[in-house]
Amino acid sequence: MADIEKRSEERFGLLADAMLECLLNKVQSGEATAAELNVARQLLADSKIQITPSNKKARSLAEGLSFEDEHDRNTLPFPTTKQA
Repeated sequence: MADIEKRSEERFGLLADAMLECLLNKVQSGEATAAELNVARQLLADSKIQITPSNKKARSLAEGLSFEDEHDRNTLPFPTTKQA
């Protein structure tokens, strides 16, 4: 039984690596669909990957988003400079 579990764990690792590589290639090439971006987002969330205010690309993305009101802007984990 231990051999089966070990092989399953190895296969799971290979599958995870392949999925990550595929998602990364799609995102970096700009060819990712909305569904693929959502898969990547959920994978990061499930893995407890968080974006910090020091991440310049994340800050640029947040500042480029359109918000309906001041409350929405203030719910980001860091302040933005974009004005309504």
